[in-house]
Amino acid sequence: MARSIFNHLIATLKFTLLLAVILLCLRIGFILYLGIYKGELVGGGEFTQILQTLYNGAMYDNRIAALLGIIYFFIGLFGIKARPDFYDAKPKTPKILAFFAYFCMFVLLFVGIGDMLYFSIYGEEYNAILLGLIYDDTAAILATGLSGEYNISFKLLALGISFAICVLAYKYFITKEKKEVLKNAALKISLASLGLILVWLYFINSQFSLNAISLDREIHPVKNEFLKKITPGAWRSLYLVYKGYRLWSKSSFESFSPRTPDEAIANYFNKPDAKISDLQTLLTKTSNNPTNSPKIRHIFYIISESLGDYAFSKEYDEINLVSDLKKLANSPHGAKVDIFYESAHGTIWSLESQITGLYQTGIPLYLKAGALKTMPTAPAHNFSKAGYLTRFYYGGSGAWRNLYTFSLSQGFNEMIDDASLLSFAKTHQYPEPTSNVWGVWDNILFDYIIDHTTKSSKPTFNMIMTTSNHPPFDVPLEKYNISLTKFEQFIKDKGIKSWRAQDLGVLYWYDKQVVKFIKEMSEKIPDSIFVITGDHSNNAPMNVSFNTWHKIPFIIYAPTLKLKKLANSGVHLDIAATLLELATPKGFQYQSFGRPIFTNNPNLKYDSKREFFGFESMGTENLVFDVNGNIQYAKTAQDKSHAKEDFKHLKTRHEDSRALSWWLYNH
Repeated sequence: MARSIFNHLIATLKFTLLLAVILLCLRIGFILYLGIYKGELVGGGEFTQILQTLYNGAMYDNRIAALLGIIYFFIGLFGIKARPDFYDAKPKTPKILAFFAYFCMFVLLFVGIGDMLYFSIYGEEYNAILLGLIYDDTAAILATGLSGEYNISFKLLALGISFAICVLAYKYFITKEKKEVLKNAALKISLASLGLILVWLYFINSQFSLNAISLDREIHPVKNEFLKKITPGAWRSLYLVYKGYRLWSKSSFESFSPRTPDEAIANYFNKPDAKISDLQTLLTKTSNNPTNSPKIRHIFYIISESLGDYAFSKEYDEINLVSDLKKLANSPHGAKVDIFYESAHGTIWSLESQITGLYQTGIPLYLKAGALKTMPTAPAHNFSKAGYLTRFYYGGSGAWRNLYTFSLSQGFNEMIDDASLLSFAKTHQYPEPTSNVWGVWDNILFDYIIDHTTKSSKPTFNMIMTTSNHPPFDVPLEKYNISLTKFEQFIKDKGIKSWRAQDLGVLYWYDKQVVKFIKEMSEKIPDSIFVITGDHSNNAPMNVSFNTWHKIPFIIYAPTLKLKKLANSGVHLDIAATLLELATPKGFQYQSFGRPIFTNNPNLKYDSKREFFGFESMGTENLVFDVNGNIQYAKTAQDKSHAKEDFKHLKTRHEDSRALSWWLYNH
């Protein structure tokens, strides 16, 4: 039995490595066929980027190889337990293991070569379009794939030849096991076991650790768009398709509202005769911008990681936590909205809502990026119509949560991530380290945006997602001459246990960086607009409550404009509507669930009763509820007098806002 166990350990190790090699070869074939032969690899596809892509891709693929290797191991282990001479029969590796190995290799080849065909048709790796085989015109989709245009006969031939080579490789490298008596059995079995465990550990966790790293977060993709797209690979893409399918296949209009679509739209827009077919018409708004209003060249929509409105409370003034942003908001050309709530809690959910212009439904639209049409409410789509070049900046990896493909699907012309930012940091010799696991330091991100924007001959709309104000809060503050002494004393005096001095220091540092960026950009190009908000709030250092957890800032600064406030409450979806109102010419039409909060038009009236619908929040600037009807803010005692009736009314509209968003992306 000892010899059988040793042979099986060695066979499993070889099998795992063979699968890893097969997956690597498929990636090489993908690049050679589609990248070079089909011409997809254009611009910046130098050899070093290809090598980096192969390494990054192997990190994803090795997890599949390890998983199949573990199954292979247990099949053999059970066989040995049932029959100690399991490895003595002919062929020297048992038939059941050989059949499983052949099945695995065929599936890997089929999925990999199929991914090449899929990319040839759709220009993306497997995505939600694949679900059309179930939900759409299956015959038409199959006919497209089987057409001669995509050389399916060649791909079938390649599949057959590749499978034959893999079978031969398996027989040659794995079935040749020694049959002589095993000497030093215990030592050899221990070493073989250790080697196998280490390989599996590294393949599964992408490091020699019991904790797996998030590849979407920590891998830095290359600049080349084709190589960036294919980095996650076929199996990761299939997993995202399945994950998205499970979530959105269970949803329906009734998941969000008990009313029919026609009843919901009539209730939400307060139009008794409205029909669901009128949705896009009712979402259409028109800019009231005066004809003599200054033209806006560049727009910067800055979404600050974990920036909560609590930071603007007076109780943090003694450490000047966000003093520069406060000064900006109180300047002649700046303003801040007092009652402003997140549209979603969590970075990707918040980004999803702000990028699409939809209320958050809990359905992961970012997983459907390849099949999702551009939403008519998407800010980038509307600014593109207005003649702006649209760019999305993210300090981290574009592979994270499919953000690269998702942002482009919603109208952005460019998505710039850490691949470009790290290259910029290296070229400009920023001191190391220049990033952490979440992304490049925000000051480098802002410097890159200044450099990139000033070179643009076109007006630009820029949505920016920062990353530094996030655990582990490891920005090297000492390199920016920031002392932690006052933060340490503040924490001690207030008895704060949930925050460290370093955490407060990073937020203090971010405040300086974002305002420095705004001032430098304003000096270079004054005809710009800047918005600063948070993707969501964080757990406040003191006095944690519903509001400190869900309330975020909305600060606007426009050096050439005289801003008039139309309301003092809102949510994320109102930001894009505000910017479109301020930057587009009078009469320009756009679609939005949000409404402008600021204007250049002095004739528009202020509306203190305007209702808003956020994530687990709803209300007006006078009265705010959570989704359970609890009053979270009341301006006066009088505002509470009809709270029960007010909540009932707001609750129905809150439900309908989500239901109508669901309807829009499904229809």
